[in-house]
Amino acid sequence: MLRDLLHAATAAGRVASAAKAVCLGYAIGSDGGRSGRLGHWRIAGVPERACELFSKRSAGITAAVESKGYDTYQARQTAARDTRKPKRHTPPEDLLACWRAELTVAGFTPAGVLTDVDAAGSGGCRRVPARLLERQMLALVAYSLGPAGRLAERKVFTRADVVVAVAPLIFGAHPGELGRAVDAVCAHPDAVALVGVAAARERAYAPVCVLA
Repeated sequence: MLRDLLHAATAAGRVASAAKAVCLGYAIGSDGGRSGRLGHWRIAGVPERACELFSKRSAGITAAVESKGYDTYQARQTAARDTRKPKRHTPPEDLLACWRAELTVAGFTPAGVLTDVDAAGSGGCRRVPARLLERQMLALVAYSLGPAGRLAERKVFTRADVVVAVAPLIFGAHPGELGRAVDAVCAHPDAVALVGVAAARERAYAPVCVLA
């Protein structure tokens, strides 16, 4: 239960941070991570090689997983826990100097990366995160409850699961749209409320396509 709420809170935080990025004039894109299921977003324009340069944690997890001969989501979670090192309290200015040096050695400069980011976005012009149109909301609900959505994959879901499934679909929209989308999914006729679900602490649902 706590893990599900943590995932939902993380997804909600990502929606809010994506909206803030849009407000600041950045263009954003989806970031599914190595597994394709990360459900995150990224600022557009940052060179892929520059991102890889600072993905040491991910590279370490990948190496640990490959040494065991497994490459599943569960194996990566275990490797992430087993390879985690204690945090060091390094002053931010020291970290910045180190990061800039690494960028320079790799052939990048902070100014050059910023130019690429500005070119991909709106040049620093602030924008207002959008509200979803009715047709967009209907399409989002249909996909979320359809056979290709994450809720059908789960078979039985709760509101917390809906938050996790819907959040990546509205990155860049106003944060308040997340609650609207979750309400719309749960109120839709294709979300069938279940009774007698063992160990359920909140209302559970199943998509019509799964029951069919």
